[in-house]
Order: sequence, then C-alpha cells, then structure tokens
Amino acid sequence: MRKRNEDDVSGIGKERLGGLLAEYYRTHGYRAEVVATGPAAVHLGDDLGLRLYGRDDYLIVLCKHGSASPVLYSDLQRLLDIMVAENASAAVLATTGEIIPAAAEAAQELDYVRLVDGAALREMIGPAMAREADAEAQIRTRAAEASSAQAAPVKQTTAGVDADTAFAVGEIPVAPVRRGRPTIPLPAAIENTSLGQVLTREITFDSYAWRVLAVVVGGGGLIFASLLALQLFGPPPKPVAPIVAPVNPIKPVEEVLPTPSLSIEPRPGDPAAQMPPPKAVTVSSGQNSDRPQANPDEAIRVIQSTTPEMWPNRRPGEPREPREPERPPAKPF
Repeated sequence: MRKRNEDDVSGIGKERLGGLLAEYYRTHGYRAEVVATGPAAVHLGDDLGLRLYGRDDYLIVLCKHGSASPVLYSDLQRLLDIMVAENASAAVLATTGEIIPAAAEAAQELDYVRLVDGAALREMIGPAMAREADAEAQIRTRAAEASSAQAAPVKQTTAGVDADTAFAVGEIPVAPVRRGRPTIPLPAAIENTSLGQVLTREITFDSYAWRVLAVVVGGGGLIFASLLALQLFGPPPKPVAPIVAPVNPIKPVEEVLPTPSLSIEPRPGDPAAQMPPPKAVTVSSGQNSDRPQANPDEAIRVIQSTTPEMWPNRRPGEPREPREPERPPAKPF
C-alpha cells in the first residue's frame, strides 16, 4: 500500500490550498478565481476548483485534498466532464497524494490534460508557503519584543548624559527633560507608570513650535469670540424690501403672418388662356360722379332718331309721344 505524504501541505485547509495555488498561477500570468458557482461547481463535490484566465486560453483546475485514496481513472473522467461543461481549453488535476499508473497513462494521451501529483504540487506552492511562514515568524517576534518591553522595569542613570540634560528627582525615576523644552503635564495616576514615563519622554515640543501653536490657538479663539459677540450683541440686520413685480407688464409681440395668395396659371392651349383679361368696370352713383347728368329731352330725341317707325307723324325736331301699335281687326264670330 502506498504511503501517504504527511507534512505541512497535507495539514493545511482547503481554502488556504486554493489561495496558494491561485498565487502560483498569478505569478505565471493567469487571473485566478475559486470556483463557487457555475457548471463546474456541480461536479466538484468536496474537492477544490479554480478558473484560470490567460491571454488566449481558459483553464479549469481540480485539486483533490484531504483524501487518502489516490487519483483514479474515474477522477480523470470527472475532470473531462468539468472541462466540457465549462467550455475550457485545457484542464489540470492536482492532488496532495499520488496518481495511479492507469490514470497517468490515459492523461499522457491527451494534450489538453495535465496531472500534478503530491511532489510536484509541493514544489509549486513551496515558495509561497515559505513566504507566509517568514511573515508569521516576524509578526510573532515583534509581538514578543513588545510584550517583553512592556513587562521590563524602567531604569534610568545619569551616565553618558550631556550637560544640557537634567533629571526630575523623585521616588520614581522619570524621563529626562531637556532645557528649553516644556513637557505636557500628565495626571499623577499615569505619570507614575511606565506608560507615563514614555509619554513624558516622547511627547515634547520645541520652544519655537510651542509658541507658534499658542499664537495660532489663541488667535483662533479670539476671532471666534469676536464673531460670537457680534452675532449676539451687534445691530440687527436691515430688512430687505421685497421685490415687487411691475404693474404694467410688457405684452408679448404677436407675430402676424401674411395671408397666402393662390394663383392658377392657365395651361397652354386652353381657350381661357387666349381670352383678354376682363376690363374693370367702375360703377359710380350720380352724387359722387363728376360727369354731367343725362337730359331727358335729349334722351327722347335720340330714341326718335333711332326708331322712326314709331313716330310716323313726327316732324323733324318735334318731340312727340310714341304712338300705340295698331291692333288687328277683330274677327267675327
């Protein structure tokens, strides 16, 4: 029976193994994501799946972890089913254990399938695990140094201190106070502790910076007090007259459009086109006309001269009444 590898890789969790594999493929130019949904998630079961997006290809990765049984031929068939469901261009089957020879020989005949056994998997994720271990060791070292520094008692001596340094004398030694640099006063409950000594030593201000800060704070307070006094005790603001609309608003100018005229030109050959245009006839009443009015006697003479048959006994120049036309004799009964 094959012996299962027992090391740090076999003891890590599935999520951490997926993160290490994703980091390995990212260093090789792929964009990696853990399979959580989609067609591949249906076939994964308890195993881990990754999607790898390259520039021109799309890979699917199936990783068997936490199982004592080696990779069988059925696992290779399941990998092919996931590859077809995801429409991937290639597939990778990795395991923390071993691969049986039948599955390895079948995978060698397929150019788009690659099998990774436990030894190759450890070479892939080994550098990433080493970096994680170094980072965790540094964090533990810094935490231990910080805890030991807080637990150690604070000791102060005057050896090696220059002439510009003076020490505060008391039952509990405190940090040195340099001349010309005022310190921030602390409460007695904090000052007589290691934290108070650190604050007394570290939180100091140069004399020039202290003066500038005092001027800025004092000037800001003076300006704020002046504005507040002006707001409370100053004269009330003058009322603003309301804006009144004009009494006679300007009426909008209405646009008058010209009346369209319609003219129909006669067609060539139409008799109406050859007729002269009608003459305008002006009818005016006798009151408004400047022409002389017609004489009735003159009108009778014109009628007599034009109809002589109606005037048999008329002498020239004599106006007479028109005679009645002769009636035919009545016929006897």
